[in-house]
Amino acid sequence: MLIRISLLLVLASLPVFLLVELALLVGVSVMPTALTLLGMAMILSGFTGLIIACVFGLLKALVYVCLDYFSLKQRAQRRLLFVQFKQDQFKR
Repeated sequence: MLIRISLLLVLASLPVFLLVELALLVGVSVMPTALTLLGMAMILSGFTGLIIACVFGLLKALVYVCLDYFSLKQRAQRRLLFVQFKQDQFKR
């Protein structure tokens, strides 16, 4: 949901910048400055939201990988592989 909102903010900032260009062509003096600030704020908040979503996604994946690595099933499997390796090494 956060990614969708961020992408919508980025996409919505593009028409705002086009409106700035249109206002400059018409010759309005105050409106382009305010619209430029609005467009910059929208695009900055959109990219910030994307970066935050990526960081949270990476942290979530890292937590799941750590929980899976230290799970009882994985520990037992690693222990079994260790014992098999030691037995193969002893046979040699």
